[in-house]
Formats: sequence, structure tokens, C-alpha cells
Amino acid sequence: MKNIIISGATGFIGSHLSQHLKTKGFNVVPISRKEFKMQPKAFLDFLSGSDAVINLAGAPIVKRWTKKYKNELIASRLFTTRKLAQSIALMPDKPAIFISVSAVGIYDDKGIKKENDNITAEHFLSRLCVDWEHEALAAAAHTKVAICRMGLVLGHNGGLVEKLMPVFKKGLGGPIGSGKQVLSWIHIEDVVQAFVHVLENKLDGVINFTAPYPVSNKEFTKAFARVLKKPAFFMVPSFLLRMVFGEAAFVLTHGQNVYPQRLIESAYEFQFAHIDNALSEAAKQEMPPHTGKTS
Repeated sequence: MKNIIISGATGFIGSHLSQHLKTKGFNVVPISRKEFKMQPKAFLDFLSGSDAVINLAGAPIVKRWTKKYKNELIASRLFTTRKLAQSIALMPDKPAIFISVSAVGIYDDKGIKKENDNITAEHFLSRLCVDWEHEALAAAAHTKVAICRMGLVLGHNGGLVEKLMPVFKKGLGGPIGSGKQVLSWIHIEDVVQAFVHVLENKLDGVINFTAPYPVSNKEFTKAFARVLKKPAFFMVPSFLLRMVFGEAAFVLTHGQNVYPQRLIESAYEFQFAHIDNALSEAAKQEMPPHTGKTS
């Protein structure tokens, strides 16, 4: 398996994954917005010869959810995934696997969630993830499909760390709301290694991409402050987040306790299983910044 097509290849996860796959000898072909606008025949020709298709496309979640932006969140996930799944169904020589990301936001916030605990929540993000996964699973009749439910990704120059670093460096960090909400996180190095693990072991079905030891928002705050040797006494009130992000504040004030049972049972070994090590590496890691594009 050498030819890998990736949508969202210029985003935070996609840029790290593409670089890692290239070092392992894979031929990586990115899909841009230009290719997604191709006519069906041209798009099929573009996908031809691929051994695997990895779908990472999607607009950022943590942004105020206006009606217009909700439509962008839906379009950037559902329409791109649908086009890939429908095209795979029509390909004469189909890829061995279609890997499509989703998010742990599909789960509710009660108890520990493993892959077979398909307990969804009654909010926009959960419904979006359900529809997103449904589009990807349409390809299951034609090839293996893996759904990777992503936790909060930690790494330098992207993800949660990039957003929080300036605030914490100034000593202005602190827990969000009650601080009790669980953060199911994963380091970017484990993200890319887990993708290779899925490819090489041909895993399919739902796979939680989270570290085995989630933490509360308060524990995360303390760990980040320790790493940066800064105080973190400021509390961010929930009402302030609602003023800034509206309905999207839910993503920051609630969380899910997610366990990566499939990865662990398939003998994946986490490089960063504990939050202190992950944040220490993310804070010191030096990599070229990504472009910020998502597809």
C-alpha cells in the first residue's frame, strides 16, 4: 500500500500526516478544492490508482456558529465525504481502505465511552458527526471503511496548544467554566502513528483517536501552567464564552470521557499517554507552521 490520497492535506493534522507518510515511503497525493470541483469522470481519474483514501477535510469547529457558518461546517464535511464515498463506489479498481475522520463530540458527556458505546448527544455537533459518519459508511459496501473519532489534538503550531499558548505565556490561563468537563486529547505524533497503524493493520469500523488517560479541564490547565512555568489563576466564565462563541461555546464547556479501546486491543503503543509529557513536547516542538487550510 503506497499511494495515499488525502483531503485536508494542508491542515494541521493533514500536513503532519503527509510529512510522516512521505518519510515512510508512501506517495501522498493531496486533494484540494480544485479537485473537489472536478466533474465526476475527471475526479474518478484523479482517484485512480490509489491504495487508500484519507478524508480529513472540514472547517474548524471552534468558531461562532452562525446559520451561515453551520452550513459551512456541514458542507465542508458531508459534501466532500459524500463525493469521495460515491466516487469510490464507481472506481473499477477500488482503494483497499477509506479512512474518514469524525470527532468525539458525537458522544454524550455521561460515563466512559468506548467504540461500541454509540450513545450520541442531542446537540448540533453530535448530529453533524452522525451525518458525517453516515456519508463515509456509504462506501463500506465497496471497501473497508475506518471512522476515526478524533479527540482534541495537541501539538506545536496548531490545534488547541496554538490557541492557548499566547494566553498561558502571559500568565492569563485558567480553567473554563467549572473546569470539571473532561478533555479527551491526543498528541499529534500519536495521531499520525495511529493512522499508519490503521493503514498497516487494515482496521475498519469506529476507532477512537484519543490518549488512554483523559483529564478534566482543570487538570489540563494545571499541567499546561506547569510546563510553561506560569500561573493559571484566571477562570473563564461560561457566560463569557457564550457571548463570544454563542452555541459553539458548548464545545469548550462540555466534554466526553473517551477510551481508545480499538487502538489498545490492536497493540498500538502510545508515544504520549499522559498529559504532562504530551504538553511538554507540544510546547517545545519546532515544526514549520501549517497553512491553515482545511481542504
